[in-house]
Amino acid sequence: MLMHQPWRRRDTVLYDERCAVVQTAAGTVRGYIRNGIYTFKGLPYGEAGGPAGRFMRATPPVPWQGVKACVQYGNISPQVPAGPTPPVGSNTGASDEDLLLLQRTGGRPVGEDCLVLNLWTPSRDPSAKMPVLVWLHGGGYGFGCGHDLVAYDGENLAHQGAVVITINHRLGLLGHFYLAELGDERYRDSGNIAALDQLLALAWVRENIANFGGDPDCVTIFGQSGGGGKVSTLMGMPAARGWFHRAIVQSGSMPAGVDATAATELAKAVLEELEIQPHALDKLHELPVDELLRAGFAAMKKRDVRPMMGFGPVVDGVNLPEVSFGEHAPECSRDVPLLVGTNYHEFTSGVDNPDAYSLCADELPDKLRERLGERTEEMLAASYEVFPDIVPFDRYALLSNWFRTLARKQAQLKAEQGDAPAYLYWFTWRTPILNGRPGAFHSAEISFAFDNADRYETYNGGGVEPRRLSAQMSAAWLAFARRGNPSHPNLPAWPEYDKKRAKVMVLDDPCRVETDPDTRLERAMAKSKEGR
Repeated sequence: MLMHQPWRRRDTVLYDERCAVVQTAAGTVRGYIRNGIYTFKGLPYGEAGGPAGRFMRATPPVPWQGVKACVQYGNISPQVPAGPTPPVGSNTGASDEDLLLLQRTGGRPVGEDCLVLNLWTPSRDPSAKMPVLVWLHGGGYGFGCGHDLVAYDGENLAHQGAVVITINHRLGLLGHFYLAELGDERYRDSGNIAALDQLLALAWVRENIANFGGDPDCVTIFGQSGGGGKVSTLMGMPAARGWFHRAIVQSGSMPAGVDATAATELAKAVLEELEIQPHALDKLHELPVDELLRAGFAAMKKRDVRPMMGFGPVVDGVNLPEVSFGEHAPECSRDVPLLVGTNYHEFTSGVDNPDAYSLCADELPDKLRERLGERTEEMLAASYEVFPDIVPFDRYALLSNWFRTLARKQAQLKAEQGDAPAYLYWFTWRTPILNGRPGAFHSAEISFAFDNADRYETYNGGGVEPRRLSAQMSAAWLAFARRGNPSHPNLPAWPEYDKKRAKVMVLDDPCRVETDPDTRLERAMAKSKEGR
């Protein structure tokens, strides 16, 4: 049953000197009203300090006089190009067909003073106490912004009774250049500046969100891909305890935290590229930012480090004491419920690669061996027992999706910790566009979680089916934000995850609860061994 959403029939904008004015701790801001939603863009939550503040903690925004117009997206963090064009079928926005599906906005303007947020709310009443959802964008730790995709627009989600926020913060080398072991006390936090920017945004939420109708004691952080990694990082930071109350990781369940020794070696390599000695780090504040980023890119390239993940959160013993979700769920967020999951195809999409979609069964062993090694035959046999009817392309995606394996592990670690539940999902809905070749690719679920199916007809094909799933998923995300449980009347009952039952919500048409696919494969392999 589709939810009644009358705002979709309106397209009105109100903007004058008085219609969307809100007082914040730093000063008065003015946004605009679109379809009944108060909208603020480019609202400052901190000061990065320009070149002088590089690799150091940001500060709260400098107070201003008068009324600040917050009606345009603000600066995004400077970031290097991603390097060579990714292989076809990788759905990273590299091809025309990728861009048709993902609808990237371009993410400009660019500037080091990029600590801004975008906010959507249906009310300015402090007594409304609506749940607050803070989105951490994808793009690894080096790319993207809070308005990178049309899918990030929070208007439709806000219509369901929530305050929705997306943020920009420092990225890549500017966010994770670990100089603590090379420089003085100023650089103590340099390996985790991006995470500290995110924490500053949460501090802004704590101080100001009531005036936007939000409840500072009901804050959910959620993110996809690298944004999911950022969520996991914040869950492992003792200083973040109490600043958020739920967490959602979408296709980004990677253990968060780079070894400090490795991070120091990468920093040394960058300094070598710049011909700067450790005793002369002040020069880093004088160089053009593009020169810094090029040096960081060159250092990563020489070490065969992926630019998207090269500069990331550092286990510095101060801000991040240990790898978050390495061997166990972090203690400092043990009371925070977790919703986590992945998409069926992720990076094995056939978006612009028809040959991948037409993969033959006899090609599977060699193709899978690249990822599975000596386990190939065993896992392939188990997959035929558990999933006998899927096409070779889907079988390849099923067995090579390490994101799904990591998501299950993250859910298991959280469930084993106790105190707060974990919930697992698997997004398997596939678009009819391009004859279904894209599959459930990396990022495909975002527009559904934000209830933006109607803005993504070039991806989902339009019609009742994607709208229904969009309504179901966005309602689940909001139910989780409100109560820490994603169940709601228009979904089957969503059980907590535990290792024994291993239940996952399959997000498709229809949605259904199943035993998670990795557990089913493992049980099939164990049964096969017993029968030998």
